Amino acid sequence: MIAEFALLSNIGKIICWSDSLFSNDEYLEKGFSWCEKIFIKEKIQSFSELDKFKRLINKVQSIICEKEDNSLYPLISAFLSIRNPKDLKSYPEKVVYYQPEQIFTTSIEEKLSQNVFLKILEAIEKEVKTLNKSMNFEGLLIIFEKYLSNIPYKAGKVDISLFRFSAFIAAVTLCAYIYLREKYGEIWHEEIESLDRQDSPFLFIYGDISGIQKFIYTISSKGALRSLKGRSFFIELFCEHVINEFIENLNLTRANVITSAGGNFRILAPNVESFVNKIIEVKENLRSYIFKEFKGEIYLNIEWIEAGFNDFNDITNIQRRVREKIERSKNRKWEERLYEILKVESPADSCLTTQCEVCFREDMDLRQIRRGDSYMQVCPICEGQYKLGEELFEISTGVKPVIYKLKKEPKGDYVKIDKTYYSFRVKEESKMEEDSVAIYKINDFEAQSYENQKAKSIIVGIFRNQKIKELSDASQEFGIDRIAVVRMDVDDLGKIFNVAIDESKRSILRISEISWRINKFFKFTLNEIVSGKVYEPLDILSRGVKERGRNLMIVYSGGDDLFLVGHWLDIVETAFDIRRYFRDYTGNEFLTLSAGISINHEDFPIYQFAKHSESLEKKAKSSGKNSIALFDYRRLSWNEFEKVIERVRFFMEFLVRQRNCLATDVKKMPKTFFYRLLSLARRFNLEGVLIIPKVAYLLSKIKIERSESAKILKLKEILMNSNEQEWKITELATIFILMLMRKGGKENE
Repeated sequence: MIAEFALLSNIGKIICWSDSLFSNDEYLEKGFSWCEKIFIKEKIQSFSELDKFKRLINKVQSIICEKEDNSLYPLISAFLSIRNPKDLKSYPEKVVYYQPEQIFTTSIEEKLSQNVFLKILEAIEKEVKTLNKSMNFEGLLIIFEKYLSNIPYKAGKVDISLFRFSAFIAAVTLCAYIYLREKYGEIWHEEIESLDRQDSPFLFIYGDISGIQKFIYTISSKGALRSLKGRSFFIELFCEHVINEFIENLNLTRANVITSAGGNFRILAPNVESFVNKIIEVKENLRSYIFKEFKGEIYLNIEWIEAGFNDFNDITNIQRRVREKIERSKNRKWEERLYEILKVESPADSCLTTQCEVCFREDMDLRQIRRGDSYMQVCPICEGQYKLGEELFEISTGVKPVIYKLKKEPKGDYVKIDKTYYSFRVKEESKMEEDSVAIYKINDFEAQSYENQKAKSIIVGIFRNQKIKELSDASQEFGIDRIAVVRMDVDDLGKIFNVAIDESKRSILRISEISWRINKFFKFTLNEIVSGKVYEPLDILSRGVKERGRNLMIVYSGGDDLFLVGHWLDIVETAFDIRRYFRDYTGNEFLTLSAGISINHEDFPIYQFAKHSESLEKKAKSSGKNSIALFDYRRLSWNEFEKVIERVRFFMEFLVRQRNCLATDVKKMPKTFFYRLLSLARRFNLEGVLIIPKVAYLLSKIKIERSESAKILKLKEILMNSNEQEWKITELATIFILMLMRKGGKENE
């Protein structure tokens, strides 16, 4: 009850701002009155501790909330607090803002009008009323995220949203209540005023799953696409499972999860002995399961640090202490299970002459699963992950897919984590709903979806073009038939969180805001970017991507990285889109992405695609970062890549468009023009050979009408020079053109 009340009390800010009031006392009184009137009137009226709760919430707010201004500006991007990771001195030059209902940043600074807050209040009231009976905290968080993500948490120019602030207030208030109740019993309310003087009322629980990359990508070619999809999502699901084990066992809420991304999480808990004992119990149970299941291949680190209110404003000390604890733990990984690691085990009976065809394990009896017209022999774990990949293929077509969490084995396919079963469905099923202990709504931000108390939210990078079932389905689109894989992530992310944010700005709220926004970009917004249908996509050939969509799928996305597979042209264009929209999303030029794109024929094993794209990504990061690498380790900055795209478009003016490829306009130039141009570019770039005379001869073969003379002059300007940078761009643009001119081309070339 107190967490819900603490969260909702911040509605008072919206009420006051809609009436041009700027007072902390007014905020809370208006918020409390709204709660009594709109939300839980009957329950509140009979609740004996209501006044005590109000005092506690008031105290927490007064400690955490800074001095208010009397003008309301749009929310400043929290990413602007990040310095250049390379020199730790330069800050972004431009101030950018999030406008209500907008995802990307803007330079518009106009003050927010009263009308904005009236509309938000009306929308929140309408949606909250749908939850009046269930009072589902997850549903309330969804409503706050939907409407308050781009609203500043206080008047003035600030970079923390009212959504993250309200969730944090709910988490801190709940922890403070439990701490005071455990320490002082029934007279807990008499100690409220001393709360900020208590030494360490809180615990920060840090979770870290290591070995993820090796676990996901160390597989054979058999069933690799589904296995990769299944393995990558299994890690996400396992992390969600771990978080919920702590939430449920410690009687906390989702608001207590301060950050969660890429196999790492932070949970705020009260510092009481009984909770520490529960943390130890949950930790040991989870580690026992993960060791038994994966034989030490992945490792779960759980550490916790005591904290006080002062640590909220600067978490540098906490970060240092917890890093030391985690490093010590990693250095002694599985020391309590050395006997089990070192003991010699005989192969399972079914593995005497073979092994799992996916992960090569020999200690478990193999099972047979169907793959197209053939069968694979796999261990039970790989069977589950392969089927999980198939389930994800299926639910990606659903409008409102769900995951049911159950304690009893369900019918059909499922994923088992410890003693819990997870069953995937394209849509809700009433029978499954009855049997479940939780219902995860995938990428669902509608309040009515959370009327059921069991409903929880999970965001997943799940987009898949429905025609892709095998790799070959993605090879045919335009030009040469080739598949591509892109791996991409944020440069210097560890440095960004540890040192690039100035110490004076390194508060837990700002870290939470930044982490949440990065995670949401890679898990939710990415679905809309890669689909090609929601935002304005790069469409080099004007082939109608906005209407047709992209021929690709997300294999993995979360934390700060991603792995996509699809038609080579769609992958190349999408990589550019992601970088462009991430820049607009953060508004910080020092937050950069690097990518590696591997292009090959459809029979090239997906696990080899994964390895090749990883090495290309490393190449992109090897010198300056903020780059893309493709075509046999050619590295370009994103600005250079943009010039390549411009040159491709210019070269296209000398070609004619056919149904699924480009062709030479023989009235204007020889068929072999671009093949010869590529040969000259390579000779110049690799050997430094003087090629201008041969370029002049090649240009003399072009026949252009007088009305198009400007076009040939521009072409001569591009090609008649000895500039290494220009010829690098020309070479890559020519490769693109030749790939677009190829019709089909299934043979390995």
